[in-house]
Amino acid sequence: MSSHERVKVGGWLTLFCVLLTIIFPLAALGGMSNAIDLSKPGSGIDQYVAGALSINAFTGFVFGVYSFFCGLTIWRGSRDGKREAYTYLIIYPIAFLFVNSFLLLRLEDINGLGVVQVQFALISDIFSKILFSLVWILYFRFSKRIKHTYG
Repeated sequence: MSSHERVKVGGWLTLFCVLLTIIFPLAALGGMSNAIDLSKPGSGIDQYVAGALSINAFTGFVFGVYSFFCGLTIWRGSRDGKREAYTYLIIYPIAFLFVNSFLLLRLEDINGLGVVQVQFALISDIFSKILFSLVWILYFRFSKRIKHTYG
């Protein structure tokens, strides 16, 4: 098969594409909306906490855009779909690990309203992204459909 031929996307790979092209971008928009609401004056949230939430939401928005285009590339049957998926699944948790770790360090000495909840949310965000990527990397590594589709 030449590199310009399309592959057939089906099964769990379709779910992966739906997550990347529809669910993640919508969740990213929702996260940005929540961060904007919490950063407004009078929200009662400490400015550092609101800033941390905004940075996390902006990172999520960037990855929402990236996931849309990555998912679209795979869904349209690109022969490079497997490589695109691996790239996404490696960069995605690493980026949030760095961003959220930085935010956790910034919040370390803050005692404002909502700090503990935000710290917990940032830590669980890291672990959820690592788990998501690990599950899908294992799928791409061991799936018969992926081997048949991409070789």
